[in-house]
Amino acid sequence: MNTYTWNIESLEVAPLEDGLNDVVKGADYWVEAVSDDGVKAQHHGHVSFSSPNADTFTEYSDLTKDNVMAWINNSFNGELVIEQNLDAKIEQIKMPAVVQKDLPWS
Repeated sequence: MNTYTWNIESLEVAPLEDGLNDVVKGADYWVEAVSDDGVKAQHHGHVSFSSPNADTFTEYSDLTKDNVMAWINNSFNGELVIEQNLDAKIEQIKMPAVVQKDLPWS
């Protein structure tokens, strides 16, 4: 079983949009997967967010990591594609399709 750590690297912010200040337009994130035996794989990505309306807007100073992580997860429509890709990378590291070997007559 792999363990996943999600983190936010930076936010893209529109200083003023439709009368709202500091509207988050996107986020750069990374995910690291670590297998039980310590094999690691990482993914870096970017997601863009649709513009909020006044009813759903959260002030920039009130944002939390959990808020933004929920937006990132919602942008994937609940699919675990990134985690599945990291699982595949870990399996490839553990059991590569091709390896370099010493010559048998050395």
